[in-house]
Amino acid sequence: MSSWLQANLRIQMGSFELHLDLAPKGRALGIFGASGSGKSTVLELLAGWRRGQGQRIELLGRVLEDQDIWVAPEKRRFGFVPQDLLLFPHLTVEENLAFGQGPGAPGFELAHIAEVLELSDFLNRKPAALSGGQRQRVALGRALACAPDVLLLDEPLASLDVGLRRRLLPYLMAVRLEFDLPLILVSHDAVEIEALCDEVIVLEGGRSSSSGDPVQVLAAEAAGHPNLLTGVVEEQTPAGAAVRVQGGALFYVAASNLREGMRVMFTLGSDDLLLARERVEGLSARTELGVSVAQVEQRGDLLLAEVTLAGDGAPRVRVRVTPSAVQELNLVVGQELMLYAKSTAARPL
Repeated sequence: MSSWLQANLRIQMGSFELHLDLAPKGRALGIFGASGSGKSTVLELLAGWRRGQGQRIELLGRVLEDQDIWVAPEKRRFGFVPQDLLLFPHLTVEENLAFGQGPGAPGFELAHIAEVLELSDFLNRKPAALSGGQRQRVALGRALACAPDVLLLDEPLASLDVGLRRRLLPYLMAVRLEFDLPLILVSHDAVEIEALCDEVIVLEGGRSSSSGDPVQVLAAEAAGHPNLLTGVVEEQTPAGAAVRVQGGALFYVAASNLREGMRVMFTLGSDDLLLARERVEGLSARTELGVSVAQVEQRGDLLLAEVTLAGDGAPRVRVRVTPSAVQELNLVVGQELMLYAKSTAARPL
């Protein structure tokens, strides 16, 4: 069966070049990657906000762009939620939703959109009188109002803290189920991608580095980058959320909003970690793990000790060390050490 989207995206912007072919297998595609990898550019090319070079875009059997074809952005039938929302400050919530629908244009019923997104009680308010989460839901509702063929979501929750992002996820899931629209979600949040998408593409420097099932791809992505880890919350404790990573190591993460069973990706600052030759009593650090030295690497003035956690398939972690620490610990490859980390050293993405 052919995909609802067939796109060969090409653009050169200074020294940056994006070259990406899209043919989603499922109804929801995630685009994951670091800042500057080209994630937002993908959506802008699809929506016609940028013009590529020699590219072709076909949506639901309709050619939007080819050598002699250019369909204007307003006729492409994408519903776009940009990062900065772009709500009209002088219009009420109801008027912002109606603007998305357009004058006399058929679309989803605004009352139904407001009900699904729980905006019915705020229809007469202006954006300045709304919370950050409410404004996000208005922007999503406005994109839905025209009954688009596809939703494009450009990091729709990125400006919010982790707790609020998690509380808004059910609204995105409800939109997917209630309106049954194909969607493309750009996000650096693995939890959002795994919750909403059937498939993910990881972008690096404008190219796809991997793609496939979100859980498998993002777990492999985390394993391939020291200090980027993924795991499952086992419980909330006074020391923070206890997160079990691949291989069995248990990290404590200072985030009270993480719940049991939740999948989380987090980073560890190399400056926030300690190594010791033996177990140390009386530290405030809650994460205590046995590790083995994989290598000691010098990067300019930096010395980084790369250590491997215990367990099959366990991730690697890099720890910044001083030359004197290397001598005192007598760091050599294969050496067994203890790793310590405060719960505040683990930062959820």
